[in-house]
Amino acid sequence: MTHHAVLAYSESYACVTRSSLTTKIVADHVDLLFVQWPRLLKLYKTSIYSGRVPIDTRPPLRDAPSPLSRTARGGRGYVFVTVGTTKFDELIEEVLSKETLRALQDRGYDGLHVQYGTGKAPDVSMLSSDDFPIEAFSLKPSLEGEFSNSALVIGHAGVGTIFEALEKDKDVLAVPNEHLMNNHQVEIAEIMARLLLTSDFPSLLTPTGIRRKLDSCMLLEWVRWRARWE
Repeated sequence: MTHHAVLAYSESYACVTRSSLTTKIVADHVDLLFVQWPRLLKLYKTSIYSGRVPIDTRPPLRDAPSPLSRTARGGRGYVFVTVGTTKFDELIEEVLSKETLRALQDRGYDGLHVQYGTGKAPDVSMLSSDDFPIEAFSLKPSLEGEFSNSALVIGHAGVGTIFEALEKDKDVLAVPNEHLMNNHQVEIAEIMARLLLTSDFPSLLTPTGIRRKLDSCMLLEWVRWRARWE
């Protein structure tokens, strides 16, 4: 009896309208090609759609208060800033600016944990205080604890970061890192914005736009959301 090994490949969730270079290379050499977004079915006629957004699809809590509404200082929990396994120094610098730190404290957050990836290590010794402690680290074996224990996640618009925060019912401020290959974080941020029940998600927020969102109290709650498949 002759046995044939089946070779399968799954495209990344980050590829919404354009395929990755890896997919272009392996598409003609695999038995099964899985894509995560319906639009890619048009590029590869034999591909199989397997996209399932792994987030609770119940309606949002429309009467929930804004996560950035002004509150008395302290008691809300800490903010987790993450850039994943890459670097995004512009985001780190903006979050650690005096203006942004003041905006976070004014809204009741009582600390900051900064994961700066492979970028430049920030010096937080002069910024940290007993009232608003700041910790900084490059990488950890797992960030699950940081996501679980934080009150707000500010991060790059990577698929893993967005999904993990949403799975844990965290408020998210996602900033696309436009320095990455093919600008794919902008693409995933845009499609995720359209899938939200509300349309005011700051999908193209720049690092310097974080403080404006904090000041205007316009950050959305990502507590519940629903997919609108094409």
